[in-house]
Amino acid sequence: SVTGKPYSNAPQRLTREQLMSLPTIMIQLMPYSIEENADIGSPDDIIGLTGTKLDENSPHDVLLAVPATHYMEYSPSKDVYTSRFYFTETRGGVIGANSLQGHNVVFDWEYGRIGFAESNCKINDPREEVAGLVSEGADARGVDCILQNPAIAESCASNVESSVCTADNPDEILEGVERWTMVVDYPGTSSGLGCSDVIRKKMLPNPSQS
Repeated sequence: SVTGKPYSNAPQRLTREQLMSLPTIMIQLMPYSIEENADIGSPDDIIGLTGTKLDENSPHDVLLAVPATHYMEYSPSKDVYTSRFYFTETRGGVIGANSLQGHNVVFDWEYGRIGFAESNCKINDPREEVAGLVSEGADARGVDCILQNPAIAESCASNVESSVCTADNPDEILEGVERWTMVVDYPGTSSGLGCSDVIRKKMLPNPSQS
């Protein structure tokens, strides 16, 4: 009812605006323990805790925020998004990489517990390294998706049938597919170009290519 259509893990095509309009999922986690005399301050003043305004019965619970840009996984080759939140486990659950993005995570192996905090790391602006991938007119913060330099994932030579190229057929033409990948450094904002649009506009020889 929040998005206006049934939830599904099937791939779907979304515009940047549709992606950014999807809700942020909040995961509420019960704390490992709370020392009665621990001087941690009021839970209402601590970022990452539910506090009394959200849950007066469990104000020290931990909140893990997962925005749509994290749980909707994008496939550049198919230009589709797939939700990586699953409700099919028969028992328990897994907090995977999609949920951990944007957080500092501490694993305390000795006591069998885990801690979360929103990451406040300063990310270096990679636009100097990928000049030409950001649209003209972007301000200092940037509004468009920023991509790292392309890296080859599968060479053309690795998937052609080279056995047909013999001395008897020196002019045989071989066809193959070469695949490249790029890492998203910054997803951009709803007012800028999405990653697929940046690729089409700035990188492809013919903008009509997909």
